[in-house]
Amino acid sequence: MKRTVILTILALSGLGWAQGVRSLGMGGVTLPGPWAAPLNPAYAALPGDATSSVAATPLPLGLVNLVLRPETNPFTFFTNRTVFKNNFDALAFYDQVSRPYEFLINPAQSPSEVVFEVSADGVRLTDGDGTPLSLEFTSTPSHTPSTHLTPPPFLRFPVPLGLPGLELELGLFASGGNLRFTPSEALKTALAQGQFEPNTTYTLDGTAQAQAGVNLGLSYAAALPPVPGFSGDVAWGTRLQGFYGLGMIDATVTAQTTTDANRIPNATEFTTTAFYAYPGRGFGYGLRADLGLAVRTEQVELGVGVLNAAGFVQWSGVRAEITPDGTLTEQPEVRTTSGAAPYVFANAAYRIPVAEASTVLVGADLGFGETIQGHAGLEYALGPFRIRGGIGWEEAFRFGVGAGYQASGVSLDAALTTHRAPLTGDPVYGIAVSLGFGL
Repeated sequence: MKRTVILTILALSGLGWAQGVRSLGMGGVTLPGPWAAPLNPAYAALPGDATSSVAATPLPLGLVNLVLRPETNPFTFFTNRTVFKNNFDALAFYDQVSRPYEFLINPAQSPSEVVFEVSADGVRLTDGDGTPLSLEFTSTPSHTPSTHLTPPPFLRFPVPLGLPGLELELGLFASGGNLRFTPSEALKTALAQGQFEPNTTYTLDGTAQAQAGVNLGLSYAAALPPVPGFSGDVAWGTRLQGFYGLGMIDATVTAQTTTDANRIPNATEFTTTAFYAYPGRGFGYGLRADLGLAVRTEQVELGVGVLNAAGFVQWSGVRAEITPDGTLTEQPEVRTTSGAAPYVFANAAYRIPVAEASTVLVGADLGFGETIQGHAGLEYALGPFRIRGGIGWEEAFRFGVGAGYQASGVSLDAALTTHRAPLTGDPVYGIAVSLGFGL
């Protein structure tokens, strides 16, 4: 049994979680410092950076690539429908727009068709050429917490309060993607064993989510009193972050088949369910609490942050369902979540003097909630020059290499990084560049 499924995705990425180019060159590791404050509010009380003296801004090369490549350029829909029809690739667009600071050399390519094959000989998810696709697949923006009650802002507008350590922040958030294919346990077993059981139901879910709105955050961070016998600095921080949601969608397509007494599958049926909200048809709001602790010495800097230590979120909207016979039903629905949904993030950096003008920096991080992400990398500094490399785990292995120059208040960094292509799992290579100025 074959069914071609075409998925067109317009994904808004969590830009606020984009990693610096220096980090990408170290395999994706997030080094301790002020930019890690969204993951650990205590870093706001340790100004400056023990590992770098110049802050750098990544260049939006990925957004440039959206325009240069017809397969990732959605604007050709308005300028040249023929080019759009013949060249635009929704999966390539999703892959590039979710990484706005990386110029993807070979963005993900959609298979000619996605075929869900169910027969007496087994079950497969393949492209049009018979190449197997991953049944267990998840794609989320890098370093996006796997469990969160409220999303992080991608644009931040600090509001001075004139009180030490206290900061008020307005923000805009737009997060999306979270593309996931999930087979049922019975389907996993059938795939592993290569055969079906009699009178058994098998399902495969495809899910995508997106939401957008405004944030309001109030944070406080301060240094702790000196610890006897310890020469370093210790800081703590906390943050309350609320949001008002302007739009949200959570959609799932379920493919289902049931075998008879002879293990022969019946026709595959498709059911679509979605919860959505937009102005006039719903809204959302919520509040979460974050905690953090950070330590800095002359050679070592480390911290632990806990996002969503407690929180509450509610969305009012519409629940829609399309049954296998095409019937559409809609009804109002309110979704409420409260309590703790912790995402724990820890990172550390250690500087090793090698010679008078050279050092080696070792960095690592680990984040875990529903899933686990981790990275480790090295940076060798010789005078103003830097050479970097590292590896990471984000649903699959990735690596990064990079180089940089830092002197006289100027920094220039470049990195070659990789990630797994959505759905197909092929390696995708990207180039990132950042430029910074400082005193």
